Amino acid sequence: MVELMKNQKQLIETGRSRAFAALATAACAGTLLFASPARGVLVELDTTAEYTNGTGTATTPGTGNFNESGATSYLDALTWSGSNGVGAVAGRLDVNTPTSGGNTDTTATYAGAGSSFDLTIDSPHTTSVFFLTSAATTITGVIPAQVGFSELNNQPFLTGVGQDWVTAAVVTTGTGTFNLRGRFANNGTQGENNATANFSLASSTWYKLTGTFTDAGSSFNFSAALDNYGADGTAYVSTLASIVGGSLAQTSLSTTDTEAFGGFRVNANTTNQIVALDNFELIPEPSTGLMVLSGLGMLTLFRRRSA
Repeated sequence: MVELMKNQKQLIETGRSRAFAALATAACAGTLLFASPARGVLVELDTTAEYTNGTGTATTPGTGNFNESGATSYLDALTWSGSNGVGAVAGRLDVNTPTSGGNTDTTATYAGAGSSFDLTIDSPHTTSVFFLTSAATTITGVIPAQVGFSELNNQPFLTGVGQDWVTAAVVTTGTGTFNLRGRFANNGTQGENNATANFSLASSTWYKLTGTFTDAGSSFNFSAALDNYGADGTAYVSTLASIVGGSLAQTSLSTTDTEAFGGFRVNANTTNQIVALDNFELIPEPSTGLMVLSGLGMLTLFRRRSA
């Protein structure tokens, strides 16, 4: 009987050791793919301190956790407000007609802590922003919202010498109609791909624009979605348009640049029928290295429990 119990114990220990060895081998193989830990950014804009820009000009961005930039002097178009934002929670960015006149066209690039991302690793990267339409019967505007990543933390999503960026955008196609499309700049040359069918935007409604970008070597694969979140932005209602399997020709961000910065743009035109923005988010995929460390932690726990 004693010999039988000893044999059973040896079998159990042998099984545990083999299981541990298999898990350890998988974890060690994974460490060859180790990358820097991923981190996300969510700016809820619930307080005025969450959006600081300072004094800027058309060519020189202000100092703060966001850098505003635009084609002309539109840099006073975005201001923090205590009015209700997404989920009926106080705090949002109001979109105003600039004091200098002209279109409300501003790009805000996140420049706060942990603001840079390497799009060539931990891919894909996702960014999103909510925007609120006005009470007008027919919603118009050049670009109600545009989100993505750029090479610099102070350049607008506009055509310019040497500019490099990848974005998803809601773009006008006529009075009261829009589509969702990919937009990019490759060394200053702008292009557009994968436009959806036309749609209209409802008045007094929160929409969420999301773009996901995956490094493909000398270009980016991308997907995008425009979701309706209703009058108070509390819950998802429906998807108005989406893109799957898109492609954007962008060589610098996908090959040589190790830093990219997330941002959003609004061009509400002089009619200003996009009245607010809220909840800007940047989400990289969990890093391979982080997952390996988690796995090793589980192995340690397993080993301790087996002792």
